[in-house]
Amino acid sequence: MRRKDWGFIVLAILAAALFVRLGFWQLSRLHERQAHNDLIRQRMDLPAAPIEQAIASPSDWTFRPVTLHGTFDAAHEVLLSPRSYLGQPGVDLVTPLHLEGNLGTVLVDRGWIPFAATEPNPSAAYQIAGPVEVQGMVMTSQPSVKLFLLPGPPTPSPEAIRTIWQTLDIPSLQIQMPYPLLPFFVAQTSAPSGSGEHPIPDPGIDLTDGPHLSYAMQWFAFAIIALGGGGAWIGRRLRRTDDSDEA
Repeated sequence: MRRKDWGFIVLAILAAALFVRLGFWQLSRLHERQAHNDLIRQRMDLPAAPIEQAIASPSDWTFRPVTLHGTFDAAHEVLLSPRSYLGQPGVDLVTPLHLEGNLGTVLVDRGWIPFAATEPNPSAAYQIAGPVEVQGMVMTSQPSVKLFLLPGPPTPSPEAIRTIWQTLDIPSLQIQMPYPLLPFFVAQTSAPSGSGEHPIPDPGIDLTDGPHLSYAMQWFAFAIIALGGGGAWIGRRLRRTDDSDEA
């Protein structure tokens, strides 16, 4: 065989090795995700604890159930858009909760409401007066993403309130709030008594394995194609060489 034939063989082997490496990398990502999901399930299965414990150590309380007592501040609530529930478009309603005992103020994602219910004013439709008890899970702040333009100013401020957000980005939301916010939020898991049909609590936690296994299978298939295609090409080259020698 000529030098370029050997070069093609080496190239096919290197490509297959790379594809196999990427396949095993996806399998490692799958195992990491499964381990993380197991940790989330373990935390979600713990009994609800008072919010004071989460305030003391927020990172240790992510995805853990908590019980909150306080008063909602509907005047400063915001909407998370877009959100869907059972295929129906809508938004999530996020309301600050002033905790009892001067523990501070925490944002509560109260759940999903349909688009029609956001007019003219969600505060009027879903306002709950007086003390409430909230059951939910501790969640970390969600960084902002810029996939498309949203109504409102690009940077919030006390003078230019932004009411529609894509993610619950606490540091950015803090800019437009008249009081300090705790560094985490609570995703409500059950509606308080008297809250009506909506909002529908929906923490939206994805505990699936994700696409890693299918991606791994694709990379392994590419490796087989690279080796098989390279082998078939070399086989044809060798047959042509044999035919030439016989002639």
